[in-house]
Amino acid sequence: MKNTMLTRVLSIGTITVLVNAWPAAAQRPESFQQFVGVEAPVIALTHVKIFDGTGGPALMDQTILIEGDRITAIGDAGSFNIPANAEVVDLTGHTIIPGLVGLHNHSYYTAAGGRAAQLSFSGSRMYLASGVTTIRTTGAQQPYQELNLKSEIDAGTMIGPTIFATGPYLTGQRGSRSMARLNGAEDARRVVRYWSEEGVPWFKAYTQISREELGAAIDEAHKHGVKVTAHLCSVTYSEAVDLGIDNLASRRTAMAIRDLTAALKLDPLDAQTHLWLGEAYRRKGRTEEAEAFLLDAIRLSEEEVEDSRTEQPARLTLSALLSQMGRYADSLEHCEALTADPTFSTPWRSLTNCGWALFKLDRIDEAEAHYREALDFFPRFGPALLNLGILQTDQGHALAAIKSFERALDSGRLGASGLGETHFRLGEIYVGLGRRDKAVEQFGEATTKAPYAEWGTQSQAYLDLLR
Repeated sequence: MKNTMLTRVLSIGTITVLVNAWPAAAQRPESFQQFVGVEAPVIALTHVKIFDGTGGPALMDQTILIEGDRITAIGDAGSFNIPANAEVVDLTGHTIIPGLVGLHNHSYYTAAGGRAAQLSFSGSRMYLASGVTTIRTTGAQQPYQELNLKSEIDAGTMIGPTIFATGPYLTGQRGSRSMARLNGAEDARRVVRYWSEEGVPWFKAYTQISREELGAAIDEAHKHGVKVTAHLCSVTYSEAVDLGIDNLASRRTAMAIRDLTAALKLDPLDAQTHLWLGEAYRRKGRTEEAEAFLLDAIRLSEEEVEDSRTEQPARLTLSALLSQMGRYADSLEHCEALTADPTFSTPWRSLTNCGWALFKLDRIDEAEAHYREALDFFPRFGPALLNLGILQTDQGHALAAIKSFERALDSGRLGASGLGETHFRLGEIYVGLGRRDKAVEQFGEATTKAPYAEWGTQSQAYLDLLR
């Protein structure tokens, strides 16, 4: 890191030690002084436990010697020769690790109703306070904010981690308003070319991008020496690899299970590890293991640490899993607990889960009320709109269902499978209304959006009959 005030975040958890990398306080912006915990040309951190990041066992009762902006020696505290001019900091009971390198980070924070806030000031400080000294921002909502923040950190006028910035998200026409909605391959090339020349080293493709657009974006990025990662739904992983993608940002489930299982052996009482394993097994379709880990996550978060940040997502995922397993009354127990929790920040999600369970239990009026309450919180929440359309179809309200399904398609909040299902259900309505042309159009969209899901294959069966 060039000429920055901080070059090492030496410990996280119980203590964070920030070491001044400049030789004199006069060269430092006055506002940074509050972040300097120890200021001396030579510093000795004594009696610490060290994880060095190599995978070896922890080093116990160590001394770390820092001279200027470099760690120059590490050794056993009992035999370490500390220079006479060193300022000694006794860190008995503390642990030191290398600075963390984040490969999937963001410079903004999302909140209720689809809102997002750029955190260029506070976010950069929080990353360092958490021990993260390098980040790759995997998708930018305000790319110039990120580029300018990176420049200021590199110049030493702003505090923060080393940043590898990304350009705007690259998605399709139904993507979020905060993303670059591409309109074909040439448009993808234009956007990538512009932001590459502005200085971003990475791009992130998102769920609605087409194969043609993704291929063009990757090709143009590589021409400029820039790389592409992606969170994909509309394009499969194997297709993205064939197109030359550099990285995949989400859902490498088998690898996650392996690593999380190893982590659980180190700390069997970590509620978050149980949560993540539950989610990973759910994605793999291993429902019994998923349920067991999610229940453990809830129990540990309540008994061991009282951590609502783990309990709440565990309950939300478990409620969806139990509905998937046909256990709707059990699902209702967990989503209703979230709906009643005033600290739960995304109540539209639990309300939607409750609505589905109530619908399957034939409590129709209650189900509809839950969906409408969810949409009061977040009018563009695609899953609630989709489920409301399904309920309206079941009750024979075809025109109302069409409106709900069309709003779901316009929401930008459905993945490939959700889009395929919505088009399929619209197609079935139009069959019932005798609108063959509209039905063919919707079934065709379903086969395009979700060719390998059940909605795509069922839509193809309809098309074979209708054409």
